[in-house]
Amino acid sequence: MGGLSLLVLILSSVSVILTLFNTLEFGNMALMLLPLFYLSSIIIFYQLNEKLINSFIYKIFHIQAIFRYLILPVLYSFGQPLNIGNESNHLVIAIGIMCIELITIYTVFLYYAGKQKTVIEKHTLNIQYIKKTLIVPIVLVILFAIIYVGGALDKVNFVWELANYVDQYINQGEELEVDTLSMLLFNTFKVILILYLISLIQQSKIIKRKKIFVTLVILASTLVMVGLSRFSMVLNLAVLLAMLPFMFSNKDVKKIFYSIIPFFIFILAIASIAKFSRYDEVYSGTSLVSAASINAYFLGFGNIAIGVEAFNTIKWSDSVLYLFNDTFQNIPLLSKLTDDTYKTTIRFNETIYGHKLWADQIVPLSISGLFHFGFVGIFIYNPLFIAIALFLERCAYQVKYIGYKYICLYLSVVFSLVFMLNLGSFYASLIRTILFLFIPILILKYLTSLKFTAR
Repeated sequence: MGGLSLLVLILSSVSVILTLFNTLEFGNMALMLLPLFYLSSIIIFYQLNEKLINSFIYKIFHIQAIFRYLILPVLYSFGQPLNIGNESNHLVIAIGIMCIELITIYTVFLYYAGKQKTVIEKHTLNIQYIKKTLIVPIVLVILFAIIYVGGALDKVNFVWELANYVDQYINQGEELEVDTLSMLLFNTFKVILILYLISLIQQSKIIKRKKIFVTLVILASTLVMVGLSRFSMVLNLAVLLAMLPFMFSNKDVKKIFYSIIPFFIFILAIASIAKFSRYDEVYSGTSLVSAASINAYFLGFGNIAIGVEAFNTIKWSDSVLYLFNDTFQNIPLLSKLTDDTYKTTIRFNETIYGHKLWADQIVPLSISGLFHFGFVGIFIYNPLFIAIALFLERCAYQVKYIGYKYICLYLSVVFSLVFMLNLGSFYASLIRTILFLFIPILILKYLTSLKFTAR
């Protein structure tokens, strides 16, 4: 039994015991189904842990599931409020939906496990890096100039500057004018710079301890934040960690991983303190790890219960309108054709707040499916996006160019976050990746293939 399997098994058992003990004393026995179903899935589908042990997507899924199915029930059973959906009459239905979600996702893993294992085992350390050429520095300088002129650098912070950013632009409300294009191109600039530095290190005949320098590049990339977005930090690190097996042996990958994670947790803690200290609020550790925060970030049963309530307020005949508007609301040009009246996120947040002024709560994929296709749709998006994530992970192993590998891994990680993102985020990420990563990297690959290489 692998380390991940043993850890998950222990956590599941502890969660079942604690939740059972608390629910026997305070009621709400349905809550125990979440850790029990997760534990049962681990045992029933134990072969998956062997076949998918090297699948990064499988590991990301389990990280989300641990928070959603193990930690959240325990915290809630100890009396912590959910804030969202705490008084809902649909909590039992929401728990049932989560259990069936788990089964449908495991079914997808079971179907693709053999194919995933075969592709991963065939991969080698052979990777095509960005060529040493003057074209890349020129492109980076041009991108940096656009970003600087557009004002995007004002929203980009080093972690140690977050307190000043919060005080200036959040607490004092000072206006920050930033061109949207420059913000989008900042990620393009950052990705190309990171991949170029890694390519230079890996192709160097002078640098001996290459894994140390690659580790430093990855660590340096985690020190930069756009606004207060911790998610962008986590996503960036996840993709870079997923790339390590293509460059180093398993032994070296583990060394890099265990050296990066403690440092990143420290950086993430600093960023979290800055975010939760907005508007002169006093930060507490419970602001980060609580039933309310886990329910919000990992789309727990509270959010699903509210989603069921919101669905009960619409007409069945309006489902096609919600499908159209939710699909195109984040797509350039086509978004102008959408109507806020028939958007799931608007209806969902209106049910929570009682008005349409705020729309900051994430709509679970199961609820989007419910709005679009009725009760059958509850179990469409989660397994579909996991299947897409696994496909993109296989693509990452089959392509050689480092830029294409990054794109495949980036999208695969995004599509694996089925318990953290709403439908619009998936579509928006796909469009942004095509426009601001795939096309620039495709052009860059063509330019670097020209015979202007530096010698």
